[in-house]
Amino acid sequence: MVSSPCLKLNSLHVDTTMLLRILLCALLTCFSAFTFANKDYASDVSLLKTALETAHPGYSRYLTEAEKDGLFKELEMVVAKAPSELTFYSAVSKLLVGLRCEHTKAEFSPHLEKQKKQAFMPFRFRIFDNRMFVEFAHDTSGLSRGDEVLRINDVPIQQIISQLFPYIERDGYTDHATTALLEQNFDLLGSSFEQFFSSVVLQQDTFVTQFDVTYKQNNEGSNIVKASMSAISFDDWIGLSGRPYRLNFSDAVKVNVQGNTAVLTVDTFVNYRNPVDAFHVFEEIFSDFEKQGVTHLIVDLRNNGGGSDDAQMALLRHLYQVPFTLVDGAWLSAKPLGSLAAKLNSWDRSAIDIDKSQLPLTPKGRAIPVDALGVNAKLQQPAKHAFKGDIILLTSKSNASASAALLSHIQQQPNVTLVGQATGGNQGGTTATIMAFLTLPTSKIVVRIPLIRNHYNIDNALDGVGAMPDIYVPEQLNDFLTMQDRAMQTAHSLFTPHH
Repeated sequence: MVSSPCLKLNSLHVDTTMLLRILLCALLTCFSAFTFANKDYASDVSLLKTALETAHPGYSRYLTEAEKDGLFKELEMVVAKAPSELTFYSAVSKLLVGLRCEHTKAEFSPHLEKQKKQAFMPFRFRIFDNRMFVEFAHDTSGLSRGDEVLRINDVPIQQIISQLFPYIERDGYTDHATTALLEQNFDLLGSSFEQFFSSVVLQQDTFVTQFDVTYKQNNEGSNIVKASMSAISFDDWIGLSGRPYRLNFSDAVKVNVQGNTAVLTVDTFVNYRNPVDAFHVFEEIFSDFEKQGVTHLIVDLRNNGGGSDDAQMALLRHLYQVPFTLVDGAWLSAKPLGSLAAKLNSWDRSAIDIDKSQLPLTPKGRAIPVDALGVNAKLQQPAKHAFKGDIILLTSKSNASASAALLSHIQQQPNVTLVGQATGGNQGGTTATIMAFLTLPTSKIVVRIPLIRNHYNIDNALDGVGAMPDIYVPEQLNDFLTMQDRAMQTAHSLFTPHH
């Protein structure tokens, strides 16, 4: 038997291989601490302020100069305490939420994104009246659908929701829509909850991966259970619902015809990842409606958060019976971008590279010629097979951006009724269309900055407010627990003759 070589240290014999492992471990720990140590984010804050002031056409839409200065002073106070990367990200997000533009938001650095992908709660939830109820649960959690979660890591749910509220994006004054983004927010890697819970509620510098959950079992009276649950991966979290992470328009359109009534479901307008001819998709569907004698149409947009102009416009052309124009004005920010332009990226640099001095200066910014605004600003004719009967559109707090714009616009038609909840979005026009992406140099956080402010061609539009239903049918807790769809039931009842 050959003995291992050893070193004599303070009269102790230590295996050389073990010693090397200890030294390597120490070096890796030091390297990790150096690599992810708290950094000085002052330059990031300075660049962010310059970018918003210069490029964002809605930067002063809802805030006074003093209010904007207050947002940055709060961020600077966080930076002065040498925050962790996660804490800095949350502080940046809070500032952006303060602008009240749902399209202005921060994305994780690659490092933080990798961490979050291993730190999801082992269940998905719904919120009713500041109470949290399990919708889907991982096998390891011991939870069931309908269980009420009372506390997470010893923090009451109502307190958690209250603390997270200032970090959830919204347009204008649509504060009611923020709980939908706590439940799921695919712009922020699936969920706003996991995005901010660790840093904001628990004040941790990294994502927690152990959740102590106190819950009340559904239909079990006062039976309170407390369980410790390990985090699951992002892929496992997505798999809980059986729905894909990012739905494409090509897979989001469904039709159900019963007698003379049809239900058309469109769960997204996103048509840029796997593009199809959206107009052709609807033309075939509405042509079939004519052949089948459909006289009543229910359009379910409740899961539609917006997406591409072409899909939105294609549906509008099949719902309108008269010519229409969706957008009647748009503006860029008034200030020249200068050297900032080189720091911005986009899928379309037209709004970055344009010489703004050639555009008329107005109180809202540099006015873009209507003929340069694309399909949304052009007079549209109804499609050949546009629906001629009565239409009900189902709405929810998850509607935003293009879907909320469609709902607000089509609501003006006499044959259209909106049923459901008040939406997100902004009937006064969004700040969106072309997005710029700014990478903050120290943190590597990517900030989305919309470059064009639109105004919708809607009579008496309320700025900062989404679409308001004609018939208000909120989803209530009992509807969720009993799996009833009262909005859909209401829609069908409106088409049913009453004797």
